[in-house]
Amino acid sequence: MAKTIRKSGRPSLYGDAKGTIRDAALTLFGERGFNGASVADIAAAAGVPKANVLYYYGSKDDLWRDAVDTLFADVDAFYAKSWPDDPPLSREGIASRLHVYLEACQRFPAYVQLNNLEGHADTWRSRWLAERHLRRHVATARAYYERLMAAGVLPRIDPTILQNILAGGGQLMIGQYQIWRITLQTDATPADFARKYVDNLLQLLIPEKGSPIGQK
Repeated sequence: MAKTIRKSGRPSLYGDAKGTIRDAALTLFGERGFNGASVADIAAAAGVPKANVLYYYGSKDDLWRDAVDTLFADVDAFYAKSWPDDPPLSREGIASRLHVYLEACQRFPAYVQLNNLEGHADTWRSRWLAERHLRRHVATARAYYERLMAAGVLPRIDPTILQNILAGGGQLMIGQYQIWRITLQTDATPADFARKYVDNLLQLLIPEKGSPIGQK
């Protein structure tokens, strides 16, 4: 019998068939990529006939768009609940923001996976991700980091590079958690990786006693 994918308390398949199909699709798109997840695979994972997928979604393209938009709506809601409107310009403020970001990467695996899978080529999917969703996330983070640099909390670095230094490494460790776990032969969880990443990164950039690197 095909396995039905359910997520965070969603109703059963019969109560929310479209949502179940979307959840199954998002999982497979994140794990296999758009081309690696067929409509038949998605139907099997959702526990419905293939015809049901095409009934709710006219094409796999439409299903991908809806799955991605729903994912980012969930991520945005998590951020709205977890981030203060005016984060403090301090080492603690940076740590809090990074912890929230990395928790989002853990809660929503496709948030990391889709960017990694789609980010290597200029396609309609990478443009959908970039223009519809990622651009506003990047702009919000950049505005905060620029305020931190202006306040002397962070060293003056190109904002794009700084953003990737602060968040990119942690995102990569969370996204590649299983390979790191096997390589390091450790039972550390993604939360352990995130905590150690933030603590060690900030110690390098902003020693607890002293000025940011590159400033006297």
